[in-house]
Amino acid sequence: MRNRYNVFLTMVIAALCIAMVPKVSAQGVKDIDPSKLPTLLAGSNAGTDFWFSFPVCWAQNGGNNALKIYVSAGSAALCTLEIPGLGKREVKMTKPNDVIDFTLFPGEGQPYEKNDNPTSAKTEEETFAEGKGKGIHITSPVPIIVYGVSRFIYTSDSFLALPTSALGKEYIVASYADVTAPFPSQHLMSQTVIVAPYDNTVVTFQLGGSAQTRTVGGMTRGQRKTFKLNKGDLVMFANKKDNGNSVYFDLSGSKITSTKPVAVTSGNQCAYVDVNTPACDFIMEMELPTHTWGKEYHIPRFVKRQNYAFMKIFAKEPNTKLYRDGNPTPFAVLSTAGGNQGSGYYEGRVLVDGLAPRPIIIRADKPISITTYNPGQTDDGVSSDPFQLIHTPIEQYQKEIIFNTPGIKGGQGFKENYLNLVFEGNADGTMPDDLEFATVENGKF
Repeated sequence: MRNRYNVFLTMVIAALCIAMVPKVSAQGVKDIDPSKLPTLLAGSNAGTDFWFSFPVCWAQNGGNNALKIYVSAGSAALCTLEIPGLGKREVKMTKPNDVIDFTLFPGEGQPYEKNDNPTSAKTEEETFAEGKGKGIHITSPVPIIVYGVSRFIYTSDSFLALPTSALGKEYIVASYADVTAPFPSQHLMSQTVIVAPYDNTVVTFQLGGSAQTRTVGGMTRGQRKTFKLNKGDLVMFANKKDNGNSVYFDLSGSKITSTKPVAVTSGNQCAYVDVNTPACDFIMEMELPTHTWGKEYHIPRFVKRQNYAFMKIFAKEPNTKLYRDGNPTPFAVLSTAGGNQGSGYYEGRVLVDGLAPRPIIIRADKPISITTYNPGQTDDGVSSDPFQLIHTPIEQYQKEIIFNTPGIKGGQGFKENYLNLVFEGNADGTMPDDLEFATVENGKF
């Protein structure tokens, strides 16, 4: 008898990333008490304690630029948002099997605010000095699921927050290149933000990326910097503006290690995907620690797109071989665990075969992480802006998943939302009849 794959459709997030850590038990939808759903998911992306910060979005005049934090729970409980360094505290009651939200000004939830001007960037030392207690802290007496969404006038993206219990002490950054080198008046950063949930956390950052990459603070590729963070402190790293050499600086491949678990969120202030394809858009994701990585990934196609997305693949260990769709010959070998472009991570289209995009299977002989990047509109003429999506390895798949779509309850929503669902099919390729879908009405499935 096949396993039951249950998907609870509260709402669907546009760029969905379900970051699963340990596996959990499952039972049929009809047998579940909704009040116990968070307990069932307590070992994954649900938790009672969260720390994070938002990467810096491109601040432009006009509109209601805001940071939204969406919280869902299986039962009613008081949920608290705090930013200790700002003395900010807000408490709201969760709704059973529904969504509540908190709203922050960009200056509250980001390390700082920045437009596209190069002079408005700050060094890592400056963000460290200004980031004392500026991390966002979400707590609840019952397990909750948390999303962060940047909603700016012309751009937006989102991430699924990992609970403190799922954080780690080693990360490899998946960002995207700053392509404003030929434009002296612009600087749209590749960036990563690190938040400490614990006192006396020593964080070491080693710069990766392209050979010419520099940080705003002057780091060169391979160089390390170390900071000591206390609970709630943050430090941010961003690339320096390249003045006219048409060389694209990228923090991807940079390695973060720490003496205690930390939260890491990466992205780009407005990324062109790929670097020659307009239009740009803000992208971000919460990084998965290397201990959650796996060896096999299913890479779905993005709805309506006529070409394959781009991807970056990172290795946890040196000399990692990468395979596609069961081909016994590796299409790439990563000689280092993170670090330099080419040797430290693979970058390119998911596939180029001249055919319509289809799902792809990527395997490796050692643990890897895969992040895909949706191309800009001119790549195929389809109205769709860049976003980045970190994938879950098959080793971390679950049988019960709860998620939500930002803005669905009268908020600032999106016109269209999509769900990519990966499941074990029947022998003839059809969908198995033991998949169950449900919507929520008045707190019930």
